Amino acid sequence: MKHLALVAQDETYLRRVSQYVKRQSIREKWSLSLFTSVEAYKQFRTAGGSEDFLVMEQSLADGLRLDFYTIPVALLVRQDNNENLPLTMVDGLVFSVKKLQPLPSLLQQLLEGYMLRSQTKSSSSALVNQTAGEMKVVTVYATEANIGKTTFALHLAAIAAADQRVLYLNLERWNSSLYWLDRKYHSNNYPVDGERKRGMSALLYSAKKIANGQHCKQWITAKNYHEQWKFDYFEPFHHGDDRQLLTANDVTEMIKTVANSEHYDLVVIDLASVLTEIEFAILQQSSSIIWLTKEQQLAHWKQQQIIDEAVRQYGDVMRTMIGNVEYVFMNKQAPSALLSTKRQVKKYFELPYIAEWTSDEAATIFSNSLYRATVHSILAHLLSDQVAAIHNDELALS
Repeated sequence: MKHLALVAQDETYLRRVSQYVKRQSIREKWSLSLFTSVEAYKQFRTAGGSEDFLVMEQSLADGLRLDFYTIPVALLVRQDNNENLPLTMVDGLVFSVKKLQPLPSLLQQLLEGYMLRSQTKSSSSALVNQTAGEMKVVTVYATEANIGKTTFALHLAAIAAADQRVLYLNLERWNSSLYWLDRKYHSNNYPVDGERKRGMSALLYSAKKIANGQHCKQWITAKNYHEQWKFDYFEPFHHGDDRQLLTANDVTEMIKTVANSEHYDLVVIDLASVLTEIEFAILQQSSSIIWLTKEQQLAHWKQQQIIDEAVRQYGDVMRTMIGNVEYVFMNKQAPSALLSTKRQVKKYFELPYIAEWTSDEAATIFSNSLYRATVHSILAHLLSDQVAAIHNDELALS
């Protein structure tokens, strides 16, 4: 477990931060010590205490020689306007963050800053080489197109983001995610390249560099944050070659790069409706697989053909994965046809049919309470088997 020390004069502010952290999943990875003065913090250090990350008000920094520090240091600065303060590099491992902002965005900026500086300071790339087992990967898959897979995946990510750090990762070569994530894409005025972030291309580039033992943090600044749904996401591939030449090893390294950053509790992967080596590699990286299907004999026949071919190619590994799939049916009929096939359904759910979402016009996604409640119950089931133990972190106010 890592240790964060927070130094600020305002005791009320410290208690607000402490109470917020106690309710978040980050407390399973970070312990927090709070200090109301530099003197109290110095006493902590003199007594043998140490921390992995120091956050303190800029006005208090004069009492410390921050240039001697070998850990990331964040300075909380006051800013009168409402613009977001960038993660400004002040000197080496020291950076600044706006103090007076909502706690979720403050915490996100602090963790991003810590991750950037931690990767820079360690030639052994400690973060990159850590085990990726703590982050959960939920992959949403279907053998049919236009079944509502992206709608379901976005709901899953948004509901989970209420109390977890979530990344929505659309790994379809061609996808419609931006149509839902950014309303400016509803028009025909698609932004030119100069107006777009590099998105998935930056993640791919970073993953390749890191796999070769090099430092690369482009992907961190290339992601977007959805203000309404509270999760991160990437814009689709910037370069056509990145789409066309993507390999199974590439996607494996992309997922590892995200996991080893320790920046997310959950990644929701939106997968293409095919089953090539790329999709197989992603399924292997997944903690849970959700398979969307219809209660129609033709749909099951096509699905079974794809499964049989995948088992023929990939053997027992694929057979085991299929046995652990969570099935979600797109209507309320009992899955009798599927139960009669060669495999048995471990668990299935039923999603309601939302008529207004079938029009060509851009519907307001996340607008149906019954659909949201159903996805919430599915998420609760997925997380029930992997509930992390609560650590008795020391949240001391000095």
